[in-house]
Amino acid sequence: MSITPAKTPFFVRWDSYDNYLQIRIKNQFIESVARETTEQDPDRLELIPEFRTRNPQIEAIGMMLLAELQQQNSGNGLYIDSLANILTVNLLRQTVTKKLWQI
Repeated sequence: MSITPAKTPFFVRWDSYDNYLQIRIKNQFIESVARETTEQDPDRLELIPEFRTRNPQIEAIGMMLLAELQQQNSGNGLYIDSLANILTVNLLRQTVTKKLWQI
C-alpha cells in the first residue's frame, strides 16, 4: 500500500506483473471527516506519505469498496459512503501528523 498526499509527485515502476487498487479521496472529503472526528483544525493536519506499507484495516476496506462497486447493486450508495467514511477515519488515525507551521 502507498499513501500519497495530493499534489505530491509519485512515480513507481514494476519489473513484473502486479495488481493494485487505487483509491483517491478528495481533500474536501478528508477535511470534512476530520472536522467531525478530531478536535484538530483540518488545515493543520497532513497525511504522511508512505510507500510499500501494510495496513490490514485499510486493505480490507479497500477490498470491500471494490466488491461493492463491482456488484452495482441498487441502493449501494449509502454502503459506499459509509466505507469511504470508515476508510478516511482510519487514514486520519494512522497516517496524519500535525503541521508545525503553515505557509
